[in-house]
Parts: sequence; C-alpha cells; structure tokens
Amino acid sequence: MSPRLFAFALASATLLAACSDTSPPTGPVAHAPTKAAPAINPGVCDGTQMVVIECQALLALHNSTNGAQWTIGVQWGVDPNPCHWEGVTCTNPDFGSVKTLDLISENLVGPLPPEIANLDDATTIALIGNSLSGPIPSAIGGLAKIKNLTLGYDHLSGAIPAELANLPTLTHLFIQANSFGGAIPSSLGSIPNLEVLYLELGDVTGTIPAAIGNLSKLKFLHIRESGLDGGIPSSLGNLTSLEEINISDTGASGSIPATLGNLTNLKRLRLSGNNLTGAIPAALGNLPNLEQLALEQNQLSGVIPASLGTAPKIDAIVLYDNALTGTIPASLGTSATLRHIILSDNMLTGPLPATFSQLPGIVEVVIDGNQLSGQIPLAVAQRLGAIGCDARPGNAELFVPDTPAYRAAATYGSGLICWIPFSSAEDIGDDTVEDIGELVPAVLNGGQANSLQTKIDNAVEKAAKGQYGAAINQMQAFLGQLNDMVAAGTLTPAQAAPFIEQAQAMIAMWTALL
Repeated sequence: MSPRLFAFALASATLLAACSDTSPPTGPVAHAPTKAAPAINPGVCDGTQMVVIECQALLALHNSTNGAQWTIGVQWGVDPNPCHWEGVTCTNPDFGSVKTLDLISENLVGPLPPEIANLDDATTIALIGNSLSGPIPSAIGGLAKIKNLTLGYDHLSGAIPAELANLPTLTHLFIQANSFGGAIPSSLGSIPNLEVLYLELGDVTGTIPAAIGNLSKLKFLHIRESGLDGGIPSSLGNLTSLEEINISDTGASGSIPATLGNLTNLKRLRLSGNNLTGAIPAALGNLPNLEQLALEQNQLSGVIPASLGTAPKIDAIVLYDNALTGTIPASLGTSATLRHIILSDNMLTGPLPATFSQLPGIVEVVIDGNQLSGQIPLAVAQRLGAIGCDARPGNAELFVPDTPAYRAAATYGSGLICWIPFSSAEDIGDDTVEDIGELVPAVLNGGQANSLQTKIDNAVEKAAKGQYGAAINQMQAFLGQLNDMVAAGTLTPAQAAPFIEQAQAMIAMWTALL
C-alpha cells in the first residue's frame, strides 16, 4: 500500500459516527424528483398532536427546502400527527415535542429557516447529505436542549454563528460546507459540554482560536480543508480528555506545539497537508495511548525523535514528504506494536537499522525518496522480504548483496528486496572505485586513490576465482588503510563511511560462500 493510499483512519469515520447515529454519505446525494406532495392537511398544526409553534417550525423547514421534492416529502403535512412524520421522533409517540430531527440525504434544497430554533426540546438535529444553502440562522443558539447538531455536505454560506456558544447541552457539533467565510469564532471555546468539534469549511480564514483550549470535555477535534493561517494553539495541550486531533489541509503554519505531549489520552494525531515547520517534538513519543501519528506533507525538519519508537501503543508513523534529516532511529525497530512505517520523500541518510529485523506486526515499510545507504542486513532483508517494502526510487547507495541467503529472502514475489536489485561483488567494487575517484584530487592524491583501488580490484579478482578467503584478506587490508587515513586526518569519518559499508558488504558476501 502506497502512502498516498494508506487508509489512515484518524478522524473521519470515528467523528462521523460520534456525530450521528446514522452513517453519513460521502457527499450530497441527488434523488430523482418525486410527484408533487398532496396539500398540507389544514388541521395538522391545530395543537392536538404537537405544540403549535414546533409543528409550524417543521412546516417552515418543509416549505423552505422544497419539501414537495423530498424523498419522504409526501408524508409531511399529510398525516395529522407530526410525530409520525418520517425523520421526526417525539418525546411521546402520539403527542409531544420534537426530540430528534433526522433528515439525512433526503434532497433538502434551500435555506435553513430561523423557525428551526423553535424546536425547544430537540436533542438531535441531523441534516447532512442535502443541499442546504445560505447562512446558519443565529437563532439556532436558542436550542437549549440540543446535544447533537449536524449540518454537513451542504452549500451553507456566511459565517459560523457565535451564538452556538449559547448551547449549554451541546456535546457534538458537526458543520461541513464549502462556502463559509470569516473566522472560526472564539466563542466556540465557551461551549461547556462539547465533546466532538468537527469543522470542514472551505473558505474559513484566520487562525484556530486559542479559546478551543478551554473545552475541557473535548474528545475529538477535527478541522479540515479550510484557508486558515497561523499556528496550532499551544492551548490544545490543556485538553487532557482529547483522544483524536485531525487538523489537516488547513494551511496551518508554525511549529507543532510541544504541549501536545501532555495529552495522555490521545490515540490519533493527524496534522497532514499543512505548512508546519520545525522539529517533531520528542514529547509525542511519551504519549502512553498514541496509536497513529500522521504528519505527512508539511515542511518539518530535523531528526525523527527516537522516542516515537518507544510509544507503547504506536501502530502507524506516517511522515512522508517533509524535510527530515539524520538516520532512521533504531528504536522504531524495537517497537512491539508498529505495523506501518512511512518515511518516504525526506532527506534521511545512513543505513537501514538492523533492528528492523524485529517488528513482529509490521505490514508496511515505505522509505523511498531518501538518501539511505549501505547494505541491508540479512535479517532485515528476511523480515522485509516477507512483507514487501518500497526503497526505490532514491536511496541509490542502499544495496542488497547477491548471495543465496539474500535471494531466498525475496519471498514477496518481486524477486527484489524492497525493490532493490541484487548487487554482485563486482558491482559493489566498481561503485566503490568510482566513488573513490570522486575524492581525487580534492581529498586524495593519485597514489592514495590507486592504492585503495588496487586492493578492491585484487579482492574482486580473487573472489572471481573462488578464492574467497584471500578476497576477504584484501578487503580487510582496504579497511585498514581507510582507518589509517581517518586517523591521520586524510579522510573524515563521514567520507570513509560509505566505503566501509561497501567493503563490509563484500566481506559478508564472501564469508557466506566460504
């Protein structure tokens, strides 16, 4: 599975389920027009079956949103008891106030009428999957008993009403629309019992209000696909009840707050597709319940914190398409829970950790588009060869020796290890000679380079004749000369490292053939 297709179930499914008892669609659903509904029963709102003002609010919604063309429109206004209308649940099935209004994907087209605020006893209003338009009426802030307010996959416009802060019982707020303007109001941080905040708003601008950090009962925070700028508030670190954060594709900039390391209940953290910079806070690895970390498609730099590999429940680390440097921490390979490691398209260097031979539950390793080098250890090749992994394109100096043991490790079916072709001793020797040549005359003089090249050539020649012990001796002499050059200051350890790795790879191949 490529990182672009990785099913990283951070927020959407969980939050949508939390916001509605009925799973919502993935977008507006068009329905074939139905026949015009019969005329409204003139006695339907006479107060015998429902409080008049609530019945009139339902009819106002029906009239404002082209009720004659609803999928269920013919039932509304005909049955004299509004508590029997589909999508309406009352406090009493024969006479009472509206308790829930659930019209998901019923072809509602038009504005949301302000009369909807007269449903005083409603605890759930779910109108997603329709084509509502216009603003959310500010009067909706008068729904004193509402717990679940779900307005999504619509064409709503205007601004998020600040009056939503007046809803003392609200626990789930879901708003998704493409044409909202203005900013996310700071007043949302004053909703005392809010547990789920799901905002997917295409044209919203400004910053994420720091006041969101006052929502002490918040468990799920989802803000996506907006035009926000500015940073992620450090005040989010106050929300110790949080289990999931998804702030993705918003344009957020600045650094990742280290205060997120205070969220001891956090299971999923996704900050993907933003403009975040700076280092990944090491404190994230201290989160005892963290399962999924997705920070891909940002501008993060610095090293991958070793602490991420020690998070006790970590399942997925997704960091592709950043500017991360340094080596892959060996601690990632010691995790008993990691199944997905996706680090492609960074600037990582050095070898693939030998600890990757462990990873008991691993199903995906994607490391292409980096600058990794050296021989993949045999035990790592055996582990990754069984599941498949991606190390190419990129990582030109990462290689796999051509020996029977390595060939046997390629059990995934590609005939390759991590899409890297097998390299013979001659191939590796030629690469080493070429690399040494690049150090002349800037670092080595001709005599020094020729001495090193001669040892490699002699070793490969002896190996070609089956004289593997002699070939190993020549390569050990090559390593000895490199070490002397480092000790003398002729080469730096960094300059010598790739030659040492390649020499050790050839020695490993020949040792296996003795």
